[in-house]
Amino acid sequence: MRSEMPKTAKSRRARTDLRAYIEHVRGWRLKAHQIAWVEALERLAYGTLKDSLGAPCRNLMILSWPASGKTEIFCAFVSWLIGVKFIELEDPTIGYLTYGDAISWDRSLAIRNTMFEEGKYREVFPEVAACKEDGWGKDEWSILRYDRKSPHKTMNALGMTGSILSRRFRTIYLIDDPHGEDAIHSQVLRD
Repeated sequence: MRSEMPKTAKSRRARTDLRAYIEHVRGWRLKAHQIAWVEALERLAYGTLKDSLGAPCRNLMILSWPASGKTEIFCAFVSWLIGVKFIELEDPTIGYLTYGDAISWDRSLAIRNTMFEEGKYREVFPEVAACKEDGWGKDEWSILRYDRKSPHKTMNALGMTGSILSRRFRTIYLIDDPHGEDAIHSQVLRD
């Protein structure tokens, strides 16, 4: 594994600060309503998120109106999180779920394209490399991992009714755009 540090101060800050990452790599200025989401997602990534009673919490639900930027923020968050966990010497495993396979696959490709087709991502996380020989599909793909024998891919994108039971998402699983009252209020999804 390569051990490189970013060359610029902006890139170094983006390694540990999600808002700085989004502004630097994606070139976005966050809207006022997105700032709280980004702060909460960063706390979730670092294990410092607290519930309303102040107890440690590993679950976060962001509810907002359509076209408010949730999916874009989630995709940026996942690409950042993969880099963060990798530099923490962890092999990240992400589950990205939506109501249908094809939508999840689109999100997976957007994340992968940010990571491996954007020069700015490489500035921030130069040590993260693609591992195409372990699979490079739109539904699942991997970075070059520390444990090359692990059967679990870095990214797993699937619909809510897909083969989720056989997957292991040690880092996070993210549910973007569940459809219907049953999905939104599902205790299984909330847990």
